[in-house]
Amino acid sequence: MAELTIIQQEIYKVLDKWSEKAIFTESALAKQIRVNTKLQGKNKAGLSFRDVEAAIFALANDTGNGEKKFSLHANSANDLLIKKSGEAKGLDEEARKRRQSSEKSMSILTAADFAQRESKKVHRKDAIRARENRRAKRESINIYSNFDEEH
Repeated sequence: MAELTIIQQEIYKVLDKWSEKAIFTESALAKQIRVNTKLQGKNKAGLSFRDVEAAIFALANDTGNGEKKFSLHANSANDLLIKKSGEAKGLDEEARKRRQSSEKSMSILTAADFAQRESKKVHRKDAIRARENRRAKRESINIYSNFDEEH
């Protein structure tokens, strides 16, 4: 699992957990990743086929994972299907080109989405303090202060 990005590591974990399933879609995989990481927003976002391919090959190359091999397929709507197979296999050239062109118009989960989630966790207390400091302090004003000094 070395040299994988954050998103690829999350894909790897879900693939490892779902190794008994025969076939599932990219959208189910993305949904499970959002649930596992408690990622808010981008509910319809998909996964890049490059990230899924990298996780599939990393899972197949790990020792002791002889039965955990998947192949990647694209259907006519360019949705990714992950199937359990005898060998780890990525997309063929024609499907790869179709998927690349359709990913330009899709919303894709990226490592930046996970980085934002991490920064929100760390700086939440700072955000609360900043919001409190922004609020106007209420102070009582003595409107008779000028008159009290003269008497």
